[in-house]
Amino acid sequence: MECIKYLNSYDEVSTLISTIQKRRMFDNSFLEHYRGQGRPEYKLVPTIARSVKTGKEIQEKESSLIEALQSKLKMHNLEKNLRVDKCLNEKENLWNILIQSQHLGIPTRFLDWSLKWEIGLWFAVENPANDNIDGQFWIFSVPNEIHLTDTYYKEDITNLDQTYFINAPIYWSNELEEYIGEIKRQRQQGKFTVSPYNNAVIPLEEQAEMTQFLEKYCIPASIKGQIRLELTSKGIHEEWLYYRENNNAALNDIIKSINKE
Repeated sequence: MECIKYLNSYDEVSTLISTIQKRRMFDNSFLEHYRGQGRPEYKLVPTIARSVKTGKEIQEKESSLIEALQSKLKMHNLEKNLRVDKCLNEKENLWNILIQSQHLGIPTRFLDWSLKWEIGLWFAVENPANDNIDGQFWIFSVPNEIHLTDTYYKEDITNLDQTYFINAPIYWSNELEEYIGEIKRQRQQGKFTVSPYNNAVIPLEEQAEMTQFLEKYCIPASIKGQIRLELTSKGIHEEWLYYRENNNAALNDIIKSINKE
């Protein structure tokens, strides 16, 4: 998908967002979400689909990674770091486990989006190593018919019939500080697209039923550093978004070991 326009300053992005959001005054059948990517060649595919080629491989790898995570958390007495809803059955809770795993850094079929445009913009400029190349800023006007909130877990995640957009609620409790994946999701205002296994290898912008809802803008390499500074001044930066200051070292080691397998 081609860039609609190059956005040449933070203010220009802000002006675009104001224009985009005003569309809902005339049509409230959708809600905008945002994603940034640091390089122009990146596609809208989940991390797990970048190293495999078929839906069967994705299914096997996702299942293996989640099994390894649960096993190692139990082995190290760290099960408390993964929120499980006692009111849901095992298959329904798989949604919660995958959602948290995504924000812990375990590859899944989930593709991250944010309700907050500044956070989407941050991910387009966050890495100084990419300051010599243009970034991408995506706007996804999610239609109501695929936008699932508190009913998402009723869908069988192992047998989805289409791509869905998941707006999972944040569960506030005394144990929230233990749920590192949930804290990261809260800070990033994280939402997700998730596709059936076979569709997960197809970039979202190439899924015919999704293309009409996507808009791609470009961030010139020359202004990435300046935008990063402006976002940092507003409290949006790596340490806060990734919850670095309170990360559990043992949990990090587990995640690193799983991702190497």
